[in-house]
Amino acid sequence: MSCFVSFIATHAPWLGPPVRYARAARDAMLPPRSSYSQHGEDAYLQGLLEAYDLRRGIYVDVGASHPTTISNTYLFYRRGLRGVTIEPNVEYVTLHRKFRPRDMVLSAGCGSKAGVAVLQVSKTPVLSRVVAHEPAQRSAGPLTGAVLRHDLIPLLPLDAALQGIEFDWIFLLSIDAEGLDLEVLRGAGETLRRALFVCIEANNEGERSAIQAHLGAGFALERAMACNLIFRNRSGEFAAFAKSDSSSRARP
Repeated sequence: MSCFVSFIATHAPWLGPPVRYARAARDAMLPPRSSYSQHGEDAYLQGLLEAYDLRRGIYVDVGASHPTTISNTYLFYRRGLRGVTIEPNVEYVTLHRKFRPRDMVLSAGCGSKAGVAVLQVSKTPVLSRVVAHEPAQRSAGPLTGAVLRHDLIPLLPLDAALQGIEFDWIFLLSIDAEGLDLEVLRGAGETLRRALFVCIEANNEGERSAIQAHLGAGFALERAMACNLIFRNRSGEFAAFAKSDSSSRARP
């Protein structure tokens, strides 16, 4: 986190929304960059996906956060593609609808089953997380420290969230659910079957092992990029979405 962002989060959180809006507006107006991800995951995936007709598929971004900054899918959006972004923080949802109008934006969290959860919104929103129960601080007077507020949010299995959305396949499923990534996978059986690449956050060896065990032999670990793991679906059915000739390239 930069010193400027840290200062705003600590001493002037009210400045955060206009700064985040300005960052999204800047990225939308400037020519596309080579990468918008934290560690270049989008550029790496773009290379792996060159052989496919991406116009026939979508990306799905769970825990999408800011629409342009540290985004695994914004590079593909700038190429003229579209997808589904899922984010429980209302500030980020508003920014997605403003700066990524082609995308379908869902204001919700994802888990293994449907329900209601609490989003603990941090003064630095990227550090916000979903907690299972109503926190005691909610009724204990003004909040202090890094937590700005607590919001009740709907929680849906990813399979249910994507029901009724028409698409042929998912070329990228990006998951960054701040510790609930495995719970997202548990509610995404059909989604995983239709996804070629999965980019998912794993912050320690325990999370990494659990994710690999859940994905099983159907997915191969393509690469680890810092805290993110990139898996490829071993199914041969994705050959149907390969480019047939140079005219099938996704529009820039």
